[in-house]
Amino acid sequence: MARRKFNVGDKVVGNDKKASFHDRKGTIVECESGSQYWVVFDDGQKECIYSWWLDKRTQDRHS
Repeated sequence: MARRKFNVGDKVVGNDKKASFHDRKGTIVECESGSQYWVVFDDGQKECIYSWWLDKRTQDRHS
């Protein structure tokens, strides 16, 4: 079995500039087959997205 890029609970951000989820922050909630992940975005929307369209989010900083 291939190693997964993300785990359930990982914080991510969309990186595909043409997609509806570009620059949106969310959390991995489920791993699908074929390098796909279910992401719940901070606005509550849930989408199934390929791993190469996501980047792991660094710790959010609050002023």
